[in-house]
Amino acid sequence: MRWASVTSPPSFRRRDEERSPYRRGRSYDLTVVVRIARTIACCLLLPAMVLVIAVRPSPATAATVDLLVGDSVMAGMSSSARSSLPPHRFDAEVCRRVLATSCTYRGNRPSTALNVIRANAGATNRAIVIAVGYNDSSIDSAVDQVIAEARRQGVPHVVWLTYRIAGQYANQYRNHNATLWAKAAIYPELQIADWAGRSAGRGDWVASDGTHLNASGGRAMSQLIGESLNSLAPPPPTRCDLADAGEAAPATSTTAVVADSGGLTVHNAPQRIADTRSETMVGAGRVLRVPVPAEYADAQAALVTLTAVDPCRRGHLAGFACGAARPPTSTLNARDRAATANLALIPVGQGSICIYASMPTDVVVDLLGHVGGDGAGVRTVEPTRIFDSRATGSAELIPSNGRRAAGTVTTLPVRRSPDVPADADAVVVNVTSTESTRRGYVTTYPGPCSGPPPTASNLNHVDGETIAVAAITRVGSDGTICVYNHAPTHLVVDLGGVIAADGALVQPVSNVRLVDSRNSVGPGSGDLALDTAVAPPNADGALVNVVGLRDGRGFLTARRCGTAGVPAHSTLNHRDGAVANMAVAPIVGGRTCVYRQPTADVVVDAVAWLVDPDDG
Repeated sequence: MRWASVTSPPSFRRRDEERSPYRRGRSYDLTVVVRIARTIACCLLLPAMVLVIAVRPSPATAATVDLLVGDSVMAGMSSSARSSLPPHRFDAEVCRRVLATSCTYRGNRPSTALNVIRANAGATNRAIVIAVGYNDSSIDSAVDQVIAEARRQGVPHVVWLTYRIAGQYANQYRNHNATLWAKAAIYPELQIADWAGRSAGRGDWVASDGTHLNASGGRAMSQLIGESLNSLAPPPPTRCDLADAGEAAPATSTTAVVADSGGLTVHNAPQRIADTRSETMVGAGRVLRVPVPAEYADAQAALVTLTAVDPCRRGHLAGFACGAARPPTSTLNARDRAATANLALIPVGQGSICIYASMPTDVVVDLLGHVGGDGAGVRTVEPTRIFDSRATGSAELIPSNGRRAAGTVTTLPVRRSPDVPADADAVVVNVTSTESTRRGYVTTYPGPCSGPPPTASNLNHVDGETIAVAAITRVGSDGTICVYNHAPTHLVVDLGGVIAADGALVQPVSNVRLVDSRNSVGPGSGDLALDTAVAPPNADGALVNVVGLRDGRGFLTARRCGTAGVPAHSTLNHRDGAVANMAVAPIVGGRTCVYRQPTADVVVDAVAWLVDPDDG
């Protein structure tokens, strides 16, 4: 799925900003805002990157929460002064500017107001309140860009406080106010809260500089903001509020279900078989029934890329055969307000696959292949790095050439790998995006790579994160696969399996949990051996869904037990919360292993056994 240079005003620093005794740092009311910095990094052999995540409220509160963004003037509003305001998030810092790089106060350079608004996307669907600009030489472009960002987020109101005209910068603040009133005539969503008018003649509300608030001024500004917010029309219902699509969910069952084994056929191009974005969101606790194209309706299972798009809160999707009981396991673990994709093999029932959603979300399903009939088999291989845009001089198939620019197609000649035979139909690759500069997606498809990429994606990322997803892609007639990246990013591609005529048949299974360390051994590091005694005796591998649970950086790798050392490749990279990815897991001596670095909990569910029809 596709996701749908700011010129800053000159740097300007107020000297009195740094010397006033009324300067405060960021002020928080813990009843209305929680901001947590998490670090997320990869194990991909190079130094880790960092992503800062702001925890967002659930949809139940998002419709009634306003976002207040300010500089040191607004920071004079204490939590007590703000106690009468409607529920809100509050972020006010000394030296903040709207667009231009903020100045530094006591070693801290705060984020710009625009970046704060972007970081809090999804926090409100009613109003963004702005009291920033005392450190800006001009706000003309700033107002335009704040309004544009509010529109992008679907926030219907922007409340902007005028500037008290006082001190040596009075003329500048007078110009700011003229700009605001002119913009209000252009933008219907811009409402002016006239602090300049309300505070005129009230020297008892401010410090000696004429602008920064004392306790009385903090209460007065809070009262003005409250009056402005209470005058707004109620927010319109959001897609999250209206989400109720889907059927009632069937009861869950932990009974294992094993289908017949069959060959795996990987289609030439993905086929989109469900996309709710132009309809009503799937409701929490509801099931989306997705018909499989008639020519594949008799298949044992469908190979799909399953994507949760802009969920209203964190949760999971679970794929299962329609008409069967719902498994208590997850296929995909989704973050809120972003797209999360995973490769999935879902049993077919009643000519359809069913998707259970634990949270309101849009769902996209792209059909990649199917199990059944005379398809090829899956060969397990030792994971091999075939491309890494960050490194040079290593054993990749092609030189790295650095970060991939937006819209780049990288051609990977996979048949050059000694693990990929000349008659291979497809390859299993683990694709990782890291150090991206904005939201985007990555798509794999068969070569030759001269044509346009398909209108589907395998991986969706937000800016700065490290995220991996498995993909099964046909090998083109020229022996290549193509990797398209929509946004600037580094790419890492590891070979994890081969689809070929002499590979093992695929036997889809449901409700086969190999481990949940939360209920057994607990969190740990290093190799965790998983007993696969439940597998058929002729199984030499499995397709598994691996879920890592850890807050902060780290990785998990599915690998052969007995492999020495720290793995040079990862199956998934941790972020705050649960992360899932599919992997080909070799079975040797009735065991397979998952390596954890550092300490983490892990959940592993078998999705299919890879069985040798000539063995047993």
